[in-house]
Amino acid sequence: MNEIDLFTDVHHHFNPLKEHDISWSLRCKISFSHTDWEISKTLDMLNENNIQRCVLSYPMHYFMLNSAERVSLCEITNKRMAEITSKYEQLGSFAVLPFLAGKEEEIQALEHALDVLEMDGIILPTEILNKEYEHGELYEELERRKATVFVHPDISTLETGGRVSFTGYATKVTHAAFHLAFNEIAFKYPHVKFIMSYGGGKIPFYFNFLKYKMLENGAVFQYRIDRMLRRLYFDTAYPAKELDMLSYLIDFVDMSQITLGSNYPYFPHEQIKKLRKNKYWQIFFNGV
Repeated sequence: MNEIDLFTDVHHHFNPLKEHDISWSLRCKISFSHTDWEISKTLDMLNENNIQRCVLSYPMHYFMLNSAERVSLCEITNKRMAEITSKYEQLGSFAVLPFLAGKEEEIQALEHALDVLEMDGIILPTEILNKEYEHGELYEELERRKATVFVHPDISTLETGGRVSFTGYATKVTHAAFHLAFNEIAFKYPHVKFIMSYGGGKIPFYFNFLKYKMLENGAVFQYRIDRMLRRLYFDTAYPAKELDMLSYLIDFVDMSQITLGSNYPYFPHEQIKKLRKNKYWQIFFNGV
């Protein structure tokens, strides 16, 4: 696993699957609308924007699949992703795990992805966290490896005709961050690096307001939640109209807790070029 720092684009999506990778029955249940993605487009995007490195992720978990199908899809996705990224020093990848398929299956997939395929961490869907799913054994394995966890909403609903706005994604990430804080998960597993996508949702903006509300539960409680939230890491993936939210993020946590997030290709290359002109966005390219 490589070090992820400020100039690593952690919010960069890629679909490594091709139709021949999976069975016909499985292809009938999931969409392949992004199989035209080419790794050359990702490399061009990095080079044209002077981004040193990116970690690819495939944030589609297809919870409607049965356990065996979910395990199979995760295995081939991680295998293909690792094959692609091993060819380029600029690329890394987050593993997908067969959540809800069984604790043993999750741990086995984690071990293979991080220990054998040497992937950079895992992608954890907000939907799992927000359902109060118990991850004790998984967190222990992540802690032992000092692993990185990229917290991102599942977008397979988009592949099956659903529509979710940035506000919807931001709300999911906000709930996930509060779950990690209120359950003191970031404290219990201090060596796990939790990176919140979409800049942590609305937490940086609302936190000062929430602190006053939390005082009703006592100053000690407020201090612990404040401390837990500030242990998390945050990417910079805001749409252009929301980009001023970066100012709240910069005020909320130290720069060492922030890492680049482009949301490519869902933020197209042209939009990323426009974002780079924003005064807050430019902070993340100083010295690059």
